[in-house]
Amino acid sequence: MARYLLSALITPFPPTENKATFEIERISLPTAKRWVEEGFVSAVGHESTASLLATLLGVEVPVNRVQVFLKPNDEALAVQFLVRLQEGQVLTLHQLVQLYDEGKIQFVLIRRLV
Repeated sequence: MARYLLSALITPFPPTENKATFEIERISLPTAKRWVEEGFVSAVGHESTASLLATLLGVEVPVNRVQVFLKPNDEALAVQFLVRLQEGQVLTLHQLVQLYDEGKIQFVLIRRLV
């Protein structure tokens, strides 16, 4: 089973497959912290988002712009923005923490079942 940390809520499965089933669950920050303790591969491609995740989760989050495809039984922890940013807008760590504090950023656990 592979485990990924993502900067967006996505349901990634290979283009060679026609169907996949995912379970998606909103989780709390304490649950997210426990999840990252078991190890993960970062697929976070933006420096400010990596800094936010490192700050909130208390772990190192390297910037790593890679494409991820989940296989059955793989998991991914994603940060979900509940507001739509303007195109090309880059937020500072302070602005991202403020969004989190306002409840506009949540954590989501994605599990590929089939």
